[in-house]
Amino acid sequence: MTLALQALPLVLLLGLLGSGRAGPVGACLAALLATLPAMLLALPGPAALPGFLAEQGVRGLFLGLQPVAVIAGGLLFHAAVVREAAAGAVPATAARVFAVALPLGIFLESVTGFAVGAVFALSSLRRMGVAGPPAAALAMFALVMVPWGGLAPGTALGAALAGVPGPVLSIAAAWLTAAWLILLLPLFWWLSARASVPVPAGDAVAQAAMVAALAGLLLLAAHALPFELVGVAASAPVLLAALWRADAPREAGAALRRAAPYLLLLGCLLAARLWPAPPSWRPFPDYPALPVTHVAVVLWLVAAALLAARH
Repeated sequence: MTLALQALPLVLLLGLLGSGRAGPVGACLAALLATLPAMLLALPGPAALPGFLAEQGVRGLFLGLQPVAVIAGGLLFHAAVVREAAAGAVPATAARVFAVALPLGIFLESVTGFAVGAVFALSSLRRMGVAGPPAAALAMFALVMVPWGGLAPGTALGAALAGVPGPVLSIAAAWLTAAWLILLLPLFWWLSARASVPVPAGDAVAQAAMVAALAGLLLLAAHALPFELVGVAASAPVLLAALWRADAPREAGAALRRAAPYLLLLGCLLAARLWPAPPSWRPFPDYPALPVTHVAVVLWLVAAALLAARH
């Protein structure tokens, strides 16, 4: 009985979302209401419910603050990087679609997390005139290396829950992800064709080579580097190659200027990781602290600096 009451909110949430009878907000509210019977059963009496709800509400706000701050910071960084001059439509080519949907999306997801890479990818695809379900599906390729998203806090948490070292879990995930990357490539080509951007044979060969390089770099980085840096280290070289192939700059200076915001963000994130014991806010001793070097803080500061430099 207790287990059934505890599982009820999740079952209800999945059922409502799967049936299409409720949107995300309505389904989440219904699931929250469904937690009340389990709470009443676990608490010593109904009188304890208001205090419990207040305490857990504050805890929920603290936990929710971090992903919301990262997403908001990622969107602000997106606004800072995408200049008005480049905001207009650009022709969709197979090389451009590949560059933004895979290496660019993966790189940004590796340094930010919480699907910010997919937001960047979808925005770039829409600028090319690629919209609708194919664009949404292509943007999801930014999440294929999600174990290392946001400098891998998910892998760290998963390793702690599984009782294994983080590097061990990272290596195991790297082998599965490397195979998954290669197997997904035909699906990517099919979706690109559905988006009215067919992939010529020459582009297909180049893209297959870059995906193979990405898979190889992923395995190499997982074995040789701290697991927090695996996604960044594996995707950055492929990103540079893909962007160069999609829009080769006329001079090296132009390429450096275009890459400067991303290099700045990456440098600041890596520098923040070198601070061994930064000041942190930890209102709950059983929850991870929120340090001043959190990825959300870095995102906001870098985005603000880029926006200030534009004016």
